[in-house]
Amino acid sequence: AAMTECVDASKPLGLGPDEYPGFPADSCPAQLPDLSSHHSVAAAELRADPGLYDGLRGRRTPLGVGLARCIKTGMDNRCHPMIKTLGAVAGDEHCYETFRPLFDCLIKERHGAGCLDRPHAACLPSGVPALDMLSAIPVDPEGKYVLSSQIRVARSLQGIRF
Repeated sequence: AAMTECVDASKPLGLGPDEYPGFPADSCPAQLPDLSSHHSVAAAELRADPGLYDGLRGRRTPLGVGLARCIKTGMDNRCHPMIKTLGAVAGDEHCYETFRPLFDCLIKERHGAGCLDRPHAACLPSGVPALDMLSAIPVDPEGKYVLSSQIRVARSLQGIRF
């Protein structure tokens, strides 16, 4: 079949003022979409507890971010069954509190069951520099197994929504 419509490559979908087509970013549909072919962690959590969607879909953070914005990436990208992505993003710093039932599940899945009991970097004891919490013990002192390692750090800007 011949392509009848050309895509304007100068305006990539989702990069600019227009949302990527698919799941709405402004508000969630009344009914949870069929997630049977979605493979993200968020989709698995929403399938396991459909009441979670109903309980969160009407909430908004103080900066106006709703559940739709947080789960849009996981709704539009069904993911591969062998590559588990989270399928959700926090649109602002308040999402972790506003949508806690979902984000706590995602954080536990990614970082382990006890992760929510450990202090977060922002919750370090007063006067303790974050770098002092790192270990100086070499990972592979004899240099037999580790060729390289890296630490990825990401941070959103407080008071800014995405």
